[in-house]
Amino acid sequence: MSEHLPASIMALNAAIGSAESSLVAREQRLRVGARDLRATFRARAARWTLVAAAAAGVAGVLVLLSSRGGSSRRLGPWRTAVAAPLSRARLALACIPWARTLPLLLPLLPARLRGRTPQGAAAMLLGVALPIFLGSRSPSGHQTPPATAASFDLNRFLGRWFEIARTPLAAEGACAGEVNATYRWQGDSVSMVNRCRLADGSLSETEGVAVAGDATDPARLRVCFAPAWLSWLPLVWADYWVLHVDAGYRSALVGTPDRKHLWLLSRTPALDTETLQRLLDEARLRGYDIERLSATRQTRP
Repeated sequence: MSEHLPASIMALNAAIGSAESSLVAREQRLRVGARDLRATFRARAARWTLVAAAAAGVAGVLVLLSSRGGSSRRLGPWRTAVAAPLSRARLALACIPWARTLPLLLPLLPARLRGRTPQGAAAMLLGVALPIFLGSRSPSGHQTPPATAASFDLNRFLGRWFEIARTPLAAEGACAGEVNATYRWQGDSVSMVNRCRLADGSLSETEGVAVAGDATDPARLRVCFAPAWLSWLPLVWADYWVLHVDAGYRSALVGTPDRKHLWLLSRTPALDTETLQRLLDEARLRGYDIERLSATRQTRP
């Protein structure tokens, strides 16, 4: 049996060598396949990034052209056709609470960071704790919602209101003045038509809808300026609370419960000093920063 031992060892070595060669060849094929897959993914990602960047650039140019003075001469009748949809899109984006989309960012993190973060903890932090924290706090530091108008009558609130002052709002950034809103019943909801004068002298009009957000408090309205086919999404709705209204429904104070936005409204394009001061006192009493308010021009220069 000893004379056959070298042959057996040689055969075993040959089998081991063949297996190693097969494994090496398979590993090389896997590396080549992974490299090709990464190259394909990068090429497609670069292509879609370019497409997204181009689309964002075109949208940005359209928004700038639709909101800057003198653009009507460059765009002609086409500008009139796109001005209303662009204005509605800006308002819809302003209504979306972006903080609640943060859980979607987790898969976009680098794999190195995702590997170090327990999925349960990340889901709890991004999906529960952070939205609750952001939703319960406001810039003024208040954690309780502001008081709304007592014995509020939505029927008496309908009609036209002129904006006297407001805190900065991206959706109204293109408005140069003459801002007003008209509320009317439309079935079970209230239609909202916001109008303002742009810098080039043209009028901008945006339509939205308002519904009662709390059956126990009719002053807590919910508004949406997104298209009707998107109204089923909770993210396109925003809180619009009537904080104060005088006995005759001639002046009103409207704000968001997070105290970021505030509007002073009147049935007339101007308010007397006493009424204006009373509205400011009511806003300050509810924890709003009245120093951020800017007056709205209601007369054409």
